[in-house]
Amino acid sequence: MGAPRDGSPRVGVALGLIPVSTAQPGSIPPKPVLLFAVHALVLSLLIGYWPSARAAYPAFFRAGAQLVLGSGEAPLVTVREATGSSLEEKDTFVEAFAGPEADEPIWRLVTSALRLGYWPSAVLLALLLATPMSVRARWLSAVGGLLWLHAFALARLGLEVLRASAELESGQAVEAGGALLAYRTLSEVSNSNIVVIATVFLGWVVVARPRQSLEMRSLARLLGQGGRRVP
Repeated sequence: MGAPRDGSPRVGVALGLIPVSTAQPGSIPPKPVLLFAVHALVLSLLIGYWPSARAAYPAFFRAGAQLVLGSGEAPLVTVREATGSSLEEKDTFVEAFAGPEADEPIWRLVTSALRLGYWPSAVLLALLLATPMSVRARWLSAVGGLLWLHAFALARLGLEVLRASAELESGQAVEAGGALLAYRTLSEVSNSNIVVIATVFLGWVVVARPRQSLEMRSLARLLGQGGRRVP
């Protein structure tokens, strides 16, 4: 009887990466959660700093934002590439004009498509690539998850637009109206790191169902050992 080929469940069992009870022919063996975490972290960095994807994403994001935010009514909202110096990592202008003939915007937002949509998408893709699943399931999960995050990024930008419009209408009064306070609060909450991270992980959990594909016993053993060392 020949040696098992690379990728066989028996190889995973021999290396201690696959529990014996789950190493069944024809099934995708679960991955130890610690190995998954390292895999996802490395992939997040590789995808996040991929030059071609980083260069292409802002134009894709601006096109979607223009479809959602642009309208034929005043004020006219336009989304375009940011130009000028001292922009740092900002790549997108969102501007409102009083009418079609106006030359100067009545307000302008300077934002980053990479921050709003690209980095969350990169992390989600890394989580999906690190999660054991079939090729078909991975594609379906990627499409669903990326649509979810793109909608979330556009919603965050939409709140910024509503906030800017409300500030203009209120004249940036010291005592802001209820609508302006609501927009400010929602904008700050939606842009907080904890909400963005939670949204990414929620999308991953829903589309990938990691409980079925990750083996948690290695983490439980590590936490158990750590707990026994505490006096």
